[in-house]
Amino acid sequence: MPDRVIPRPDADFALTHPGARLACRATRAVLAIAAALALSACAVGPDYQRPVQDVGAAYAHAPEGRWIPADTPPRALPADWWTLFDDGVLDDLMDRMPKGNLDLAQAEAQFRQAHAALDSARAGLFPTLGASTSLTRAGQGVSQAGNPATTYGLSATASWEVDLWGRVRRDVEAARAGEQAGAADLDAMRLSLRSTLAQAYFGVRSSQLQDALLARTLDEYARALEMTRNRLAAGVASPADVAAASMQLDQARAQRIRLGWQREQQVHAIAVLLGQTPASFLLSGSAGLPAVPDVPV
Repeated sequence: MPDRVIPRPDADFALTHPGARLACRATRAVLAIAAALALSACAVGPDYQRPVQDVGAAYAHAPEGRWIPADTPPRALPADWWTLFDDGVLDDLMDRMPKGNLDLAQAEAQFRQAHAALDSARAGLFPTLGASTSLTRAGQGVSQAGNPATTYGLSATASWEVDLWGRVRRDVEAARAGEQAGAADLDAMRLSLRSTLAQAYFGVRSSQLQDALLARTLDEYARALEMTRNRLAAGVASPADVAAASMQLDQARAQRIRLGWQREQQVHAIAVLLGQTPASFLLSGSAGLPAVPDVPV
């Protein structure tokens, strides 16, 4: 006689009782949701940590006991620091430079590109929706010419990539870091161009003052040469004295020519910084250096 399988009362109760089946399904649902949340909380790769660098507390060759820190608290320079020189021509050049400088335009475009990359990375966190419409008009029947009918169509699509492993969030973090780097590069480019423009402008003004000094020097050297020639005619000086005075005058003339060539280079540099051709640029204003402002500690 074959053995009979006697079902367990608790198994029959678990399989047949509605409350038990509902509790089992709820438990499975809770476990599935918990697993999904645990996976979504995981991000690919560890967070970046800035490495610690030991820069030291003092300079290596600072005299012991003589290094005194400044008691004056640091004072931040204004954003338009060039206005401290109170030079109208320099202020005008600084206002014109951002409008025509090509390097600054390139840095601004790169920053906009980094900002757009951040927006594109953020878009991966949200669903993507799409819609399309269509209209078709065709005839009916054997000849396809009579009884025309119009058919309208409308379709919509939706998709969403669940960021289980944190790939999209890491892309957003990388894009945000790229945007911050682009903003820092843009600020550094602005500061570099403005400082270069100020240095070129002060170089031109200093060269103009040196040119005026050399012009007076040439007049003095020319009179000295004439006096030396008169002394040679009177028998007081020698031909060597005349040659020395003539060489001194020629050297001063060569120095003035070299100074003028350097000044033109600086003027051309200002034109390029403004986005103009050197032939169409003319630096206005009288020669002279502005007063040096109080430099913060």
